[in-house]
Order: sequence, then structure tokens, then C-alpha cells
Amino acid sequence: MNIKNVIKNIFSNPTSFFFRNLGTKQIIAKNTFWLATAEAITRFLKFFLIIYVARILGATEYGKFTFALAFVALFTIFSDLGISAITTRELAKDKSKEKDFSAIFSLKLFLAIGTLIIICLGSFFITLEPEIRSIIWVLGIYIVISGFSQIIYAFFRARQKMEYEA
Repeated sequence: MNIKNVIKNIFSNPTSFFFRNLGTKQIIAKNTFWLATAEAITRFLKFFLIIYVARILGATEYGKFTFALAFVALFTIFSDLGISAITTRELAKDKSKEKDFSAIFSLKLFLAIGTLIIICLGSFFITLEPEIRSIIWVLGIYIVISGFSQIIYAFFRARQKMEYEA
């Protein structure tokens, strides 16, 4: 399949090209498109969100927010431990392992709750300000929710359905 045929296929039937798995080259092109689009939009929105938050909060309050964010970011490794990448690899290798997804999800739940407990306990040792402590708790909850989205994305990646992730 040369580039002219690919472009012709995109314009002649865009829904089948962007939403169905038809062949190896088409799957790679489709998934690349969806992941690149999602990444570009996410980074664009984060860029403007950070500028907006910095302008609204001011220097001192934004410093408190970034301190809390940095503290919570230290613990993100414990909420995943590479499970998302392993899930993608193993489910892509063998479709019959999808029945084990509930066990993987349970492990992810255990790690997320444990990480949230560590973050909340650690917030009492890291700062005395209740305002920063509550920001840490909110960001900890965000990390837990984000971790669950990562495990669901891993399932979609294994099935080569990046349009759902996007």
C-alpha cells in the first residue's frame, strides 16, 4: 500500500480508516494519528492551564501548589509499579489473558489505596499548613483516578483501539 492509496482511502472512507482495524499498516497509521492527536491536545491544554493557574493564584499561592504537586508526584511510581505497561504487553500477546483483567484491576486498586494512604500520612510530616495539606490530599485523589485511567488505557492499547484512549 503506497502513500497515494492511503490518502485516497482516508478521504474516500474516513470512518473505516479511523475507527476500524483493517490491516497492519492501517492500524499503525490509525493508532499513531489518535495518540498524536490526544497528546497534542493534552499538552496544549496543560500549557494554557498552567499559565492560567499561575496568573490566578499569584506567586506565593502557585508556589504552594507546585510544592504540593511535587510532593505527590514523588509517590506516583508506587501507584503503578509498571503494571500498565505489563498489562498492555501480556494482553497483546495472548487474548485469553483478558480474563485476568479483574485481578490486575484489583491489584491496581490495592496499590492506589496504599499510595493514597502514604500520601495522606506523609502530608502531616511534610507541612504544618492545613491549606497545603488539603491540596496534597486533592492531588493524591487525582493521582489515584489517573492511575485507574492508565490501566483502562492499557487494556485499549492491547486491543489496538487507541481511538478510545484519545
